[in-house]
Amino acid sequence: MLAAADSTPLMAAASSSMALGSGIGQPPDAGDSASAVEAKASGTGAAPSSTLSASGLSAPAKSGRRWLLLLAAGVVIAAAIGGYVIYGHRAHALTEKDSILLTDFTNTTGDSVFDGTLKQALAVQLEQSPFLNVYPDQRVRKALKFSGRSEDERITVPVARDLCQREGIKAILSGSISPLGSSYVVSLEAMNCITGDTIGRQQTEAPSKERVLQALGTAAKEIRGPLGESVSSIEKFNAPVDQATTSSLEALRAYSMGDEKRSREGDLEAIPFYKRAVELDPNFAMAYARLGAIYGNLLEDALAEENAQKAFDLRDRTSEPEKFYITAHYYSNVTGDLPKAVENYELWIQTYPRDWSPQINLAADYSNLGEPEKAVPYALEALRLRPDDRLPYQDLMYIYMSLNRLEEAKAIYKQAVEKKLDGSAFHQARFSIAYLEGDAPEMERQAAWGVGKPQEYAFIMAKAEIAATHGRLKEARALYQQAFDSAKKNNLSSGAAMAAGSRGGMEYWFGDAAAARSWTTQSLDLYQDRECWPASILALAGDNTRPEKIIAERTAKNPNDTYLQQIAIPQVRAALAIKRGNPAAAVEALKPAATFERADPGTPFYRGMAYLAMKSGTEAASQFREITNRKSFFPLSAVHPMSQLGLARALAMAGDTSGARSAYQDLFAVWKDADPELPLLKQAKAEYAKLQ
Repeated sequence: MLAAADSTPLMAAASSSMALGSGIGQPPDAGDSASAVEAKASGTGAAPSSTLSASGLSAPAKSGRRWLLLLAAGVVIAAAIGGYVIYGHRAHALTEKDSILLTDFTNTTGDSVFDGTLKQALAVQLEQSPFLNVYPDQRVRKALKFSGRSEDERITVPVARDLCQREGIKAILSGSISPLGSSYVVSLEAMNCITGDTIGRQQTEAPSKERVLQALGTAAKEIRGPLGESVSSIEKFNAPVDQATTSSLEALRAYSMGDEKRSREGDLEAIPFYKRAVELDPNFAMAYARLGAIYGNLLEDALAEENAQKAFDLRDRTSEPEKFYITAHYYSNVTGDLPKAVENYELWIQTYPRDWSPQINLAADYSNLGEPEKAVPYALEALRLRPDDRLPYQDLMYIYMSLNRLEEAKAIYKQAVEKKLDGSAFHQARFSIAYLEGDAPEMERQAAWGVGKPQEYAFIMAKAEIAATHGRLKEARALYQQAFDSAKKNNLSSGAAMAAGSRGGMEYWFGDAAAARSWTTQSLDLYQDRECWPASILALAGDNTRPEKIIAERTAKNPNDTYLQQIAIPQVRAALAIKRGNPAAAVEALKPAATFERADPGTPFYRGMAYLAMKSGTEAASQFREITNRKSFFPLSAVHPMSQLGLARALAMAGDTSGARSAYQDLFAVWKDADPELPLLKQAKAEYAKLQ
């Protein structure tokens, strides 16, 4: 399936859905109630003065502590007065169109746990707001590089002011944490980038390290008003980070490092950090959600479901955008209810129209539902909102490819390369495009990227599928074995399952039913209880028992799974009916899949087989043409030559001798280098000879 905002697509086998990227997808995302964006508070220029929280001050203080507090308060007052004297006025508040750039926190405590962590916590707090527009970290890094700086340079106030003037950002928000005896003082200051005028200041005290996140949350809430957000909006969207996201600084630090790693290097590299986050805080819902999204992208369905379920069970401990994110991935990875996921994403977009994550996830879901035309505008909007993230590029490549808009797909790939974005999905998609264009050198260049990487199996399997598509059985068997072994070596069980299932299909079509049963059985064992598409081949190969059992199990466990119940299981039922000599029942079994006709080529293929068995040549030909006319849909799959053969047979059956000869000739062009002793090739040549 197309990946969502947390996603790495893999080149899928004949009857499995295509992966695209989520997300992200990857990305920051999120909840389940909606509201219109509150009107911004009118900015008169006046902003509340800085405040020092009374938290922890009710008990009598020792003399030294009292002096420290008085000194700290005096510094704040002096700063406020000095600020007024220097600036002469307060800066105007922001509008909904303005962006704000977060600096790195100034940490004078000597405790490294605050490094990066407080900035992440502040971002979580502010991103709850439908009004505020926090400038994404990825775009900050790109701006640093463009300005000749290191992408890893700390964002201090001077650096931030330079960047925001270059990027047209309205304001910066700086933060600091400093020791105050045994307590901590957390300070925030928002200022206009151009003039340096103060928009608002807040300062709170945390009586202990464990209360720092709480203090930061208080300061973040209080500064949203001076930034221009209405009181009603602040009250509605203000889940405290220590109660919602996590109360553990160490867990938040691991999570922040995971997001950073994922953004720069990809899904696999980020997993250890998210795992560490949930070890430190077993109630960290968003860390589970990230793991669920990543495992979903890697097609590790059991792990994706386990982590998405944990996140969903803990969703009350999250902010509003995080709830949206968790709920969407629950529908995608646990229940599989894609229409529900779409509904959640649409609600998310209404609530947070500037959030790119629901846009890219909605694009992925529409594509997986067989509506790539609907997916395009959402993917383009995600690209506009997040031009420096890899997901919109990789998903657009797959969407354009499924629409046979190859030049646009290549243009998107070129843009990603120019931005130095990388990942397996880009190379897999570009490999497929090169195959469609007959560009063997480009295919080799793309496959070379995967050598030595965990994703290498996907490129080996792609070569295996191409060999199978062209009738080179011996070569395909060797490559499938390599792909299977490579995926197993890297503990990618779903990758191994895909290789085994795809090989099982090849073995069946090329005449070895026993090998087909062996490989599809292995595939289903590896997939455990999520996928069921290999059961279609298993049924055709003569095993009725396992497919029937799978239908019953999947229906009981995943009754709302859109792909299983309305695409995959109908295909298994159709295969069983065809094998039992009841093709009319096969056509009937495929009726639930009609809504998602364009989501998976297996549906028209099995319907075409059924019509052939019913001696309805014209109807069969129309089904096989649904596939042969879409060369860019699952381009590497053996479903294409098998549909070409089905088309030739259907046309001959319908009395269209000229059309049948032409269809056979097209098939022989594909099989020009096929193994000469291939039984199916001999059979096709014999059928062709009868038409002369």
